[in-house]
Amino acid sequence: MSSKFAKAPTVAAPAADKATSGAVQASIMKSFQVQPLIQKLSGGIFYVALGSFLLFIFLIILHYTSSTPVFSFGIDDSGFVELPTPDKELTFVGKATSNTKLPFPNPAPFEYTLMCNVFIKGDFNLTNAPLVFLYRASSAVSVPESATWSALPGLFSNNSNFVLWVDPQKNDIHAMFFCDDGEPITMDKPIENVPIGQDFRLTLVVSCQRVECYLNGELVKTVVLSKRLKTTSDPFFGPPAISSPSLSISTISYWEQVLSSRVIRIKGSI
Repeated sequence: MSSKFAKAPTVAAPAADKATSGAVQASIMKSFQVQPLIQKLSGGIFYVALGSFLLFIFLIILHYTSSTPVFSFGIDDSGFVELPTPDKELTFVGKATSNTKLPFPNPAPFEYTLMCNVFIKGDFNLTNAPLVFLYRASSAVSVPESATWSALPGLFSNNSNFVLWVDPQKNDIHAMFFCDDGEPITMDKPIENVPIGQDFRLTLVVSCQRVECYLNGELVKTVVLSKRLKTTSDPFFGPPAISSPSLSISTISYWEQVLSSRVIRIKGSI
């Protein structure tokens, strides 16, 4: 008995459909292969970002808790504190008394930074002579007991370009600078009420027509010279014999470069 319905013939899929199906399957397979790589990259980026964030937090904590800041927030800098390279720093670690010649070979006449600890005793030696504690000269200078500050140009102008002294009656620091023509220029107002009986750190930043004075890292005096400082390569000397019983300087550092104020705040603090 024959069926009323004839079996429908099987129609083969076109070659184009097979190719499309194969391409889709290949694309699906590739996506499964790429996904682990994307996951690995995403994980790596996450860990790098997390590590950078933790490093930033660590630097912030270090900046505010350590004695050496990491960042600088000035409007005209790179954002990081710049420290001078160690090879440019020369340091005399001992105590300079009685005209000690500081061992800095051929120091620059200007464009340099000089930093030292100063100690003034509570009881001054009975003298009216200025208590000179730092100067430049071709050789050691002797300050007589009868000298007053007005005698200093005659003692130092021929072979010096600056001299610093403490008032023999009170704890004020004075300075005198000598220009190319030998004319002395005295700091208009002294650095008043410096500490007595304890070390403080004095920093001089000397340019050819400008001198900055820092006390414990803070700028306290700027002297603008009307003329160029005398050119000299003479050495630095510590306190003369008449001053040594009353004061001393120690740990003297020299850089043949002008340090920035933010570096001085770090290295000049005490």
